[in-house]
Amino acid sequence: MEKNKLIGGVAVIEHNGKRLLIQQSRNKPNSGQWRHPGGKFESNETITEGLIREIKEETGLDIEIIHKKAINVSPSEYDAGNFGFFNAKLVGGQLKIDKREVEDAGWFTINEIKKLNLMNATRKFYEKIIQ
Repeated sequence: MEKNKLIGGVAVIEHNGKRLLIQQSRNKPNSGQWRHPGGKFESNETITEGLIREIKEETGLDIEIIHKKAINVSPSEYDAGNFGFFNAKLVGGQLKIDKREVEDAGWFTINEIKKLNLMNATRKFYEKIIQ
């Protein structure tokens, strides 16, 4: 596998001045920690297709990727490869989580996000952009 290859991605979705974060399910690594919604791409899908599918699975929401280029790249906390952070906007759907995938979800201001128990990559992302 290429060292810098994206194996997955997360969507940084801002809506009404808040960002959507999900809490990792109890049956997954990093249980209880908060992160942006997203996941691994399937071998047959583009980055856009993978992000749209993962966000729909985890949150029930429909998104549109704003920029096709990642705004941040971080090593995956589970597998070899990297995850890209992509700006996205909400275009439809209702926030509805699948408890097998996600423990909780919510919209948070930057100040509220700083107080959450964040996954390592998410924490580093906010440390970088809040400087």
